[in-house]
Amino acid sequence: MDDAFKKKGVRTFVAFINWLADKGYIEDDNEVKALFAYRLTGRCRPKGKELPAIEWRGKNNKPYELIYIIKSFSDRGDYKKMRLFFHGPEWVKDRDSSYANSADSEFRRQVEMFYPSICKSKK
Repeated sequence: MDDAFKKKGVRTFVAFINWLADKGYIEDDNEVKALFAYRLTGRCRPKGKELPAIEWRGKNNKPYELIYIIKSFSDRGDYKKMRLFFHGPEWVKDRDSSYANSADSEFRRQVEMFYPSICKSKK
């Protein structure tokens, strides 16, 4: 994860994940939210042998908002892992990162409010 992301701290991260759940992008379930946090950070692996894929509920069944998160928060977006760790949306054929700017504009503005030094919306 980007160092600027880490500097915002746990409270912001928890608020961000809760916001995603409140908006319906992920299931509003503590196990799903913990798994989502692990998938983004690689820290605090949830207990259990198998970790299921998380259902991503993007706007219009598209992965654009998830791609935006992966592109914004990681040093190097790993879109192959994204496809393994998440299910639900109609995946794009290729060049995943180019679809980040197709994420819903309200979504991008809200994420920028959580992480203004990391996420900069196209004006």
